[in-house]
Amino acid sequence: MLNGCSNIAVGCLLATHLPVKAELRRRPDLAGHPLLVVSGQVGPAAVLDASPEALSAGVRVGSRLAEALATCGDAVVTPLDESYLAEVNAEFLSALSGVFDRVEAAGGGTFYLDLSGMLPLYPGWRLRLGLGPGKFPAWCAARLAPAGDFLAAPNDVTAWLAPLPLSWLPLPADALARLSGFGARTIGDLAAMPVSALGDFLGADGLRARRLAF
Repeated sequence: MLNGCSNIAVGCLLATHLPVKAELRRRPDLAGHPLLVVSGQVGPAAVLDASPEALSAGVRVGSRLAEALATCGDAVVTPLDESYLAEVNAEFLSALSGVFDRVEAAGGGTFYLDLSGMLPLYPGWRLRLGLGPGKFPAWCAARLAPAGDFLAAPNDVTAWLAPLPLSWLPLPADALARLSGFGARTIGDLAAMPVSALGDFLGADGLRARRLAF
C-alpha cells in the first residue's frame, strides 16, 4: 500500500509467476494449457511454478512432479531455464533503468525502484496511482483511489466503468449536456446506446466516447 506516500522513497515492481510467464512468452501455443515449470537437478523433480489452469486443477507449487501429474495429468511440463529467465530479468531491468535513475533487481521478477528524487519535488503530497489496461481506465482508477494509495481496474473493465459518471468521459460540455438531455447519466448508459445512434448524434466525439466505455 502507498498510505502516507509523502514518506515513501522505494517502489517495488513484482512480476508474479515469472517462470510460467516467461515460458508462455516464448511458447504462446501453450496459452490456456496447464503448464508446470519444474526443477529436478537435485533430487526428485518439484513444481517451481504453475499456470492458473494447473493451479485451478489442484496443483500446488512446491509439490513433487509425480504428485502434480497425478492431480493434473494433461499438464505440460517444462524444466526451469535459468539462463532464459535471467535474460527476461535483464530486459525488465533495462526497461526500468530507462525510466528510473536507480533500479535494483532482486531476482524472481522483483525490482526495487528508488523514488527518493520525487520527495523534494512534492513534499507532503498524497498522490493517487491508477492502473488499468488503457489510459482512460487508469485515469478512472486514479480518481477512485484513496489519497496516498493506489487502485487497479479489473479485467472486466466494461462492467467496472459502467456505474461511473458520464462527466468523466473526455467529451465537450455541449456533448455531455446533449447526452444528459436524453437521460444518460453514467458511462454504462452511453455504452448501451447503439453505435450508429452515437455516431449520428455526436459524430467523432460520440464514437470515441463509445470506444472508451469499452
